[in-house]
Amino acid sequence: MKHIQKKYGFQLADAADKVSAVSTKFEITDKKSLRAAKKSDIYATTDKGYVIKCFLYQNNGENIVIPIPDLSLVYFDSAYNLNRLRLEQQKKLNEKIKSVGKKELSENAINEIYRYYGYSSSCLISLFTAIESFINHILPEDRNYEKDCGHKTEIYTKSQVQKGLTFEEKTRKVLPYFFEKDYFKKPTANTQHIYNLKELRDEIIHPKAEKNLASQEVLMKRLLKFDYDKTMEAVASFINFYQPEYIVECNCGVDF
Repeated sequence: MKHIQKKYGFQLADAADKVSAVSTKFEITDKKSLRAAKKSDIYATTDKGYVIKCFLYQNNGENIVIPIPDLSLVYFDSAYNLNRLRLEQQKKLNEKIKSVGKKELSENAINEIYRYYGYSSSCLISLFTAIESFINHILPEDRNYEKDCGHKTEIYTKSQVQKGLTFEEKTRKVLPYFFEKDYFKKPTANTQHIYNLKELRDEIIHPKAEKNLASQEVLMKRLLKFDYDKTMEAVASFINFYQPEYIVECNCGVDF
């Protein structure tokens, strides 16, 4: 798939006039205005007419207004870019090691191995984090999740769902409870890709070790064989199932 359209965490189209009517403008160079702004939410307008949420950040004494991006899309975009780097690195790695048996393995190969592991593992961590971030993002603010335990009912606030329930329970119980549909209801190739992603992500962030390096060998083999492209498509499919057109390929025509 192509790179995706980027969005802000909060963005509202054609709302500049409405926001101006109920908000106070401030100048970051004016100390009195700046002190008042620090006690309020900060919004800015873009050159495309969007109103976006920002925050103030002080860098070496200079006040800077930083827009807040949609973090779910940030993680997905990061995975996309890391996957491109991984593909390039795999070609370099193959070139360095394919001559083993004909001559000695070049010590430079270790650089390619380090980079490949770094890009591939970071790609999968970012991709799964995109799912987790998205799930937490779409949970309703004003409704609790009620879990029927037979002899009792457990009630969870949004915060408690985010912090206390597993990925499996969020995807198989919580999302169907709120949205009345279940992406994982029937096993498909996409659901299996997501399960494989979670399993491998867990192995990456909770690495095992033995004297004979057996676990490390298995992990490296899985990273080399993993279907990154299909898994990215599966994650996009899952996200768009609950929020249509949330992940959209960019139509700028530039391939990067």
